[in-house]
Formats: sequence, C-alpha cells, structure tokens
Amino acid sequence: MKHLQAIPEMNRVNISAQVQISKEALLQDILDQGQTIIWVIKVQWREPEPFSFISGLGTHAQKEERWQIHYYPLTNEYALSNGAGALRLFHHWQDLVRVLEQIHDFILPLQQGAARGQVALRVYVDIQALPLPLRLRALLDHWKLESPWIVSAPLSS
Repeated sequence: MKHLQAIPEMNRVNISAQVQISKEALLQDILDQGQTIIWVIKVQWREPEPFSFISGLGTHAQKEERWQIHYYPLTNEYALSNGAGALRLFHHWQDLVRVLEQIHDFILPLQQGAARGQVALRVYVDIQALPLPLRLRALLDHWKLESPWIVSAPLSS
C-alpha cells in the first residue's frame, strides 16, 4: 500500500488509496490459464490505538467489495466486474493493473457513536475462491497475495 486518504463526512468516510501489486506476473499467469480471480477490498472503522485490535469492540463498521477478474482468450481482453455486475473490459494487462492499483471514492457508512477512529484498509486475492490445485499451491508456496492492514491517523467523523 503506497497511500491511504480517509475523509470523514456525515455518517460516512470517503476513502482513496494507492495499492502496489507485487505479484503481477503470477496473477496474469493464473488468469491466462482460464481461472477467475476474486480481488477483495476490505475497510474497517476502528477505535484509535490501543483499542483498535480488540475483536468485536474495536471495530465499529466494516465493508468489503469483491471484484471478479477474468481473461477472455478469444478476444484477448481482461474483464473486471464488481458486485453490482458492472463489467469493464481491458485490452492490455497493464490497463487493468492501473485500475486495481487505484481505490477512489470507497464509501464506508458509519454507525452512530463512532465519533473518533481510524480507517484500516487491505486488499487481497481470495485464495479460497481458487480451484483446489491452485489453492494448495498458493498456501504451500506462500504466494502472499494480500497486503497488510494499513491504518490511517485518528479521525473524527
């Protein structure tokens, strides 16, 4: 993760981030073999340190978006679809990577009472969604297809 910006608004936080993808060649190879990749963006609104990692108590709100990435060999295009079913096609792998590296206007709704907190964000490939042979290989080879949690400075909603 290169950059995280969180702007608190009325009962929500607007999040933007720049992600660094370290396993581009591996991801492209998985897609080129006809497999689908599930790209996950997960965001949490947490209590400020030191209470942010108390399970259940420290997290006030969270949101997860899952995007599906496909490769269509007949048209030589990569497809990115979000949970709402919107589909975007890319003629070049690098164009898709540039889109995945940028998170813009990711809205996290806040519950009442979360007046002060921190935004935590991570992105990852859902290994459990891969076919079993690739899932085992990912686990045994330690592919590291996930970012660590990146936490913003304390904010007031």
